[in-house]
Amino acid sequence: MNSPDDLQRIFDEAASLKNNHFREQLAFRHMIALADTFEGWAMDERINPEQTSKLLGWAESLRQLSELIGPDWNPPEPERLTLMGFLGRRVLDE
Repeated sequence: MNSPDDLQRIFDEAASLKNNHFREQLAFRHMIALADTFEGWAMDERINPEQTSKLLGWAESLRQLSELIGPDWNPPEPERLTLMGFLGRRVLDE
């Protein structure tokens, strides 16, 4: 079982703004929708504490980035979608 310190470390790593491709792949609306989705998944009782920490960290990372870029951010359609680019569009049925 993970200690509280382990879970905090997992969250902190997931919440760091190291994924620069998000800015190229996701519009502001996609980031917010994905953050909401990850938070919802984190509350599922089938998810273990480590997975919960990662999902909440990813949600926090997306929220930080969305605040940084602002609500008008809408990058050009990428030539090739990453998994996050696909998920961001899928949760909004785009």
